[in-house]
Amino acid sequence: MATSSRASSSPSAGPSRKSVAAVAGAWLLVAVCAFALAGCKKILNGGSDEAQFHIRMVNTIEDSPTVQYSVDSTAIATAAYLGNTSSSPAHPGDHTINFAYLPAASLNSSDSTSAVAIGGSFSQSWAQDRDYTVFAYGKMNDPKTTQAYAELVRRRSEFEGDLQNLLSQYKEKHPDVIAKQKQLEDIKRQQDQMINEWKDRIEERKQKLKQLSDPRILSLQTQISMMESDTQRQQKLLGDTNQQIAELDARINAIPNTEVGLEAIDRDYQTKKLNYDNLLAQQQKVVIGADAAKDQQGSGIQVVDPANLPERPVAPKRFLLTAGGFGIGLVLGILLALLFELRRLFTIQTTEDAKHYTNLPVLATIPELMTLAEERSLPRRRALALAAGIVGAIVSIPMLAFVLRFTHLLDKFLT
Repeated sequence: MATSSRASSSPSAGPSRKSVAAVAGAWLLVAVCAFALAGCKKILNGGSDEAQFHIRMVNTIEDSPTVQYSVDSTAIATAAYLGNTSSSPAHPGDHTINFAYLPAASLNSSDSTSAVAIGGSFSQSWAQDRDYTVFAYGKMNDPKTTQAYAELVRRRSEFEGDLQNLLSQYKEKHPDVIAKQKQLEDIKRQQDQMINEWKDRIEERKQKLKQLSDPRILSLQTQISMMESDTQRQQKLLGDTNQQIAELDARINAIPNTEVGLEAIDRDYQTKKLNYDNLLAQQQKVVIGADAAKDQQGSGIQVVDPANLPERPVAPKRFLLTAGGFGIGLVLGILLALLFELRRLFTIQTTEDAKHYTNLPVLATIPELMTLAEERSLPRRRALALAAGIVGAIVSIPMLAFVLRFTHLLDKFLT
């Protein structure tokens, strides 16, 4: 709430003693408060002469609400997404920085408002008289920590409060109550949809992680298969040995004085049993290592942005090349036509030109007179001009290609 005040005064000849005393008392009170605040600040900071460093945080965590950072177990300040905190002093030494997010405000008293840790804590040594900026970056995948979900929670709380007010005034079949219930159900449906989509994305990532192949897992699986084959072979040998032991037991029972042979068989049995136990222990170790590698892969790999293919070809730009070739050819044709026909524009070529420019009648015309040698050489000159044009075109094509290749002019249109 904003308040305003207005002071009024009446004319007087000069300040009275009471007003001067009041002003002096006010200044004395301000000075005492300033000294008290300075003393409190010095006590809280451990004295202004002690060593300090300054720290602030910039929140760049995607989809994050307000994030709070703490030094050791002391909460320092909070910042919204793409916001930063002010610089705060602290004592130098080894400290741990912790991060947490603050849940959105809710009208429901049962909702928790305590800060929730989001990980990313780290420890380091902080030097004296240094300014540090801590960047909190990453992405929060939990939909309950996003601004959209927080807005839905706020709207749901508002609608629940409005619904309670309407129920206290009207019955459940009142149109306003029914409309408010529909709005509340729509909010709940949107929240459930966000959570279900989040769970679907998590399940999709799990399926993708299962499809990924890790060389360590392949190596461990190969070792497991080798151990299993060795175990089967040892089990077969053990079965054969047990069969031999049974046969020897039968012989021992039938033939006395065979204790020496029985001891040898028993030693062989104990040796093979020891080898079998060692193989089983190695197999268990390999299985445990494979499970640990799978768990480590599943917790360390995350698909940030799936690859996609372009919707259309990047090069060559056929329309641009066609339009450029047509334009260049048109301009060159016009320039060549002007070059050959420009001189004729300033000369009289026919009798019609003479009548037009002189406004006089033409009485007679003198035809072009050529000798016999000139008439014979005229077709030869035309053939030579045609041949020169063809040779010029043939020579100009590789020259044009060399110029385009040297200047890389087409690369600007192809890329």
